[in-house]
Amino acid sequence: RREKKVQEKWIPITDRKPNSMEFVENYDSDHYGAAFLATVSGKKSPMVLFYSQTGHWYDESRMDYEVTAWMKLPERYKEMA
Repeated sequence: RREKKVQEKWIPITDRKPNSMEFVENYDSDHYGAAFLATVSGKKSPMVLFYSQTGHWYDESRMDYEVTAWMKLPERYKEMA
């Protein structure tokens, strides 16, 4: 039996930024920030970006972005045994 999770919703940056619990739950030690799916000003497609505790959004190259909305990443695909 497969469980269906409720789709996360986009959170406008004007409403709020990730809180400390969301930061901890999504922390990626390889990139020193929390990974989220984000929409960016001037880009058509969402991107995976990292959020720092200082409030900056950046990619794997450490390039900063102006985020308009964000959401948690979906769970990684797992094959059925």
